[in-house]
Amino acid sequence: GVTFRALINSGEGEDVFGTMFEGIPDGIGVVSGADPHGYVDLYVAHEQSRVPFQNTADFQDSSVTRVRVDIATRTVIGMDVPLSADEGFIRFCSAFMAGPEHGFPHYTFLVNEESNDPLVVPAGAVYGPDPAYGGANLRQAGYSVFLDTANGKVGVLGNAGRHNHENQVIVPGGWNGIYSVSGDDSFASPTTPARPNLSQLYMFASKNWKSFQKDDGNLWAFRVTGTGGPAIDPED
Repeated sequence: GVTFRALINSGEGEDVFGTMFEGIPDGIGVVSGADPHGYVDLYVAHEQSRVPFQNTADFQDSSVTRVRVDIATRTVIGMDVPLSADEGFIRFCSAFMAGPEHGFPHYTFLVNEESNDPLVVPAGAVYGPDPAYGGANLRQAGYSVFLDTANGKVGVLGNAGRHNHENQVIVPGGWNGIYSVSGDDSFASPTTPARPNLSQLYMFASKNWKSFQKDDGNLWAFRVTGTGGPAIDPED
């Protein structure tokens, strides 16, 4: 049978590792340790955001924690933060760990902002303000973000679409390039006929993993043009 064992909980770890395991752990990815593989690294995304709670619940933005687990003892032996809340990302939701089977020589952790809130751009961010804000130091949330676990590089995939990303999943097998799909986990309210609260499906296509990390690719959107039932307006 399968045996489950608790490893760590939110709020723990600071007294031992100097790093606190943050709240709202969500997406997770696993990378094997170096030979002889005595440990694994768990990359955990935290779906935090100061925006909707006005500093009354979440006191920092999203981050990624790396939790090192000894396989033999099944205990946490190390912890650090390869992607800090200081980067200014929010609401990291589901995550995906891309590896060699997906065309990535470096294990690459994909995390996503499930939000469309306007945000202040912090100093030194890997992204800039959006021109739509007329020169203000603001940008709209909704980025898909990558973390290269081999070298710590962090970048945004602006060309993968700016929406309420639930996940950015690499589709393996036989493609001439890197193809990823993402759902728009819309939660706008209220739902009206003019503004339906419906999800959308998008695909981001890149030539290879290097192009993917450079945000060099094309965005495709799924469009229904017929269902065999009631008439569908292909322009809606």
